[in-house]
Amino acid sequence: MAWGEVFVAMQQGVIDGQENPIAVYYTSKLWDAKQSNLSLTSHVYSPAPILMSKKIFDAMPKEDQKLFVETALEVAKFQRKINRTRKRIG
Repeated sequence: MAWGEVFVAMQQGVIDGQENPIAVYYTSKLWDAKQSNLSLTSHVYSPAPILMSKKIFDAMPKEDQKLFVETALEVAKFQRKINRTRKRIG
């Protein structure tokens, strides 16, 4: 089913569920579409890459570029540690 049809299909009872990350459930307000249950299976790893226009990055002061890259690397290490050590469900 096309994603654009899922909300209405759930409201009408055509389907009774869908599979997406919690962020999609939240931003799509699927609780309003009568999806009242949620299973946390931990079956997918969903990285969140940090992206920026090279033109904008190159226009930043060198100190800001350095801070941006160092912070991104620090956050990546933290996220990977959390991902490795968090309790699995199921």
